[in-house]
Amino acid sequence: MNNGTPNNLEQVLSKDLNREMLYKLFIKDNTQSIGVDEIDMIDEGVQSLSKEREVRHRAEKLLFLNLLMDYDLENQIERRKNAKYDYMTGLLLYIASNPRFKYGFGYFKDNIQSFDKILSQWCTFLNAVISDVNALPFIDLDQHVVIEFGEVLNITLSKGIICKVRIDMDNFDRLFRKWEKTYDFSIRIDKEIFDTGKSDGSGLQSDLYKAFSKLNQLITTLSLKRQLEQMLIPMTHGH
Repeated sequence: MNNGTPNNLEQVLSKDLNREMLYKLFIKDNTQSIGVDEIDMIDEGVQSLSKEREVRHRAEKLLFLNLLMDYDLENQIERRKNAKYDYMTGLLLYIASNPRFKYGFGYFKDNIQSFDKILSQWCTFLNAVISDVNALPFIDLDQHVVIEFGEVLNITLSKGIICKVRIDMDNFDRLFRKWEKTYDFSIRIDKEIFDTGKSDGSGLQSDLYKAFSKLNQLITTLSLKRQLEQMLIPMTHGH
């Protein structure tokens, strides 16, 4: 498979993942708008205002995530003076997340460089994740393997194919922290944690690769054990 867009996003192999594919898989698995039925649920009164704020804030979060996952983010940082609306929305969300937020243009202006740096560091993190995912060995399991990166980004794999990409909305505030190529990871199988550690985008030398290799060794050992047991059963019954 080349680096172009596949006809079927369900068949993106881990070794072929790049920023564009990551973005398109994220878009596929995450709605970018609020459904009309949710808006219709808003009643009059105090609960109405609360629900309206909740719906609007979630839409703003999704817009910001669309910016974060954009494979053209580095270029957007460079040309931010003419950037899309979601860039400015993201900046406002970033500033508003600061407890010292003041509603003044000076504060807004002072923080735009800090926001640019956050986004640049996020790109470093994503590139490290992709480098490590590209190097992962094939895991022959019927169950899905879920990798959590930095407590926010989740990628689901099934026998070398990337099935799902999502952001943990419950940890949305952590998106504004300092990011770098070294990140925490956890590997889950059937919602059970198999392994945790830190990785750094070094591919075949990364701790994420080592964790997957350990998983493969365990699968091979269990498979050989089952084969041996199946061979011993008729011998035991013969006696």
